[in-house]
Amino acid sequence: MSRVSQIEKLIVVKQALMEKYDRLAQARNSVPGRSHMTRKAEHYRKQVATLKLLAR
Repeated sequence: MSRVSQIEKLIVVKQALMEKYDRLAQARNSVPGRSHMTRKAEHYRKQVATLKLLAR
């Protein structure tokens, strides 16, 4: 498995996690719970951006 294909797989997984935590943030009724899930989604969003730079 090449390095680029590994990075592409990571991008897919991290995007799925980002979308998951975005959905969970919208479903939360408490402000702390919503902000916690939003932070996790933002964490994965930054990782996806970094991996996309590496995949070039």
